[in-house]
Amino acid sequence: MHTFVAFSLKNAVLSVFLTLVILVNPIAAEVFNRDGVFNDVEVCSGYITFLEGNGSVDGNECHRLAAFLIENQHLELTDFLTEIANLAGTETTLGALARTLLATVSKDAELAYTWSELAGRRVAIKMAQSADTERAAFYAHLLSEVQRRSVVAMCKPEANCESLEPLTSVKELVGDRFGNLHDLRADFVLLCLLRTDAYLIPLRGVLESRALRQCIQRHS
Repeated sequence: MHTFVAFSLKNAVLSVFLTLVILVNPIAAEVFNRDGVFNDVEVCSGYITFLEGNGSVDGNECHRLAAFLIENQHLELTDFLTEIANLAGTETTLGALARTLLATVSKDAELAYTWSELAGRRVAIKMAQSADTERAAFYAHLLSEVQRRSVVAMCKPEANCESLEPLTSVKELVGDRFGNLHDLRADFVLLCLLRTDAYLIPLRGVLESRALRQCIQRHS
């Protein structure tokens, strides 16, 4: 029975990314957006200052999510995730991401798997629809790793779930310059993206920000 469940879960992990396979060439070394995706996006100066690691920032003139991240940057882990889950609701990509992380914090592997599966589907579709293929691929990778860890946690040893390999790697998706993220647990990286990423600038700009580095040092 456990072997069958493990087999079913493995297949489910892989199925989340069928949409993504259409969008991203798996043979490519890195994933890039087409030119100009963010040309028409207005970014408030407060959010840029926030990414630079300045804790004293006024986010009143910012986009709703950017303002939330600025105003709530000092909340403790569970409080932050609860607040952002309440802000986003259950029907959004952001809400599914927050609930995925709440489940990992509480060590509920089954719930983490369920929410990460839903978040993966929403990410792959919604971000790709906005032509933000970089984020679609990177977030989907992180969520696949959350799912993989959840499968391993739920399986009995005889099911051999440890043989489930990552579908790709950080280096393959965004390049060697972010190789430091490769050895970190995916839920830590996902958490720090949730605390810093307002989807207003290209993903690599967030990944190389001081705010993200500070978050990783704080939580990993």
